[in-house]
Amino acid sequence: MGERLGHVINMTDIDPNARAYRRNDELTPHTDPADVLTEQYRLDARTAYLLTERLIALVTIFAGAPTAVSPDPIDLAAHIDLEVRILTALANESAQDSST
Repeated sequence: MGERLGHVINMTDIDPNARAYRRNDELTPHTDPADVLTEQYRLDARTAYLLTERLIALVTIFAGAPTAVSPDPIDLAAHIDLEVRILTALANESAQDSST
């Protein structure tokens, strides 16, 4: 993945599984959550991706079984802040390990 939008052309006659900008489909603008986290929390791309995956897992768990963890409402902003701090500490630790 990671492609930037280039020439938009319908290629489904050659590749039936072509990406959205290579089909005759409407393109919906979006921003990847990892990009937002990278900018907002000044995280490196790897940490932002890991945080995104963890948040998606959290949302999936709560959507499927909202009382699986606790019947009390979750403070999502506090949880995101905690996840950012944990992953930043892990990233810093990893960077220190790789520099030694």
